[in-house]
Amino acid sequence: MHALIASADPLLSDLHSVTAVYEQKSRRIARVQKKEQQQLINRIKSIAKEAHIVSFNGQIVASRTNVTGREFAVVAGVMTSITKELEAVVSAFVKKTASA
Repeated sequence: MHALIASADPLLSDLHSVTAVYEQKSRRIARVQKKEQQQLINRIKSIAKEAHIVSFNGQIVASRTNVTGREFAVVAGVMTSITKELEAVVSAFVKKTASA
């Protein structure tokens, strides 16, 4: 029995080393993925913010004109709705990934 335990100890030690390396690599990969994910979220937020500003400016321009402006106001209004929806999707994604 002692011989069996003595022969298993080096194997357990090696197994422990392999597990430690695996956990270290997994944590590093998780950090890299989280960083990339955050960069993507920030980029989407930036695009949504810029689109929101453009749509807001479009509504201002549309209000200054007459008949043509009404058509443009509809387009700007749709753009505003799209940017608000995009912001909501990003927020939901951020909440979901933060809890994971």
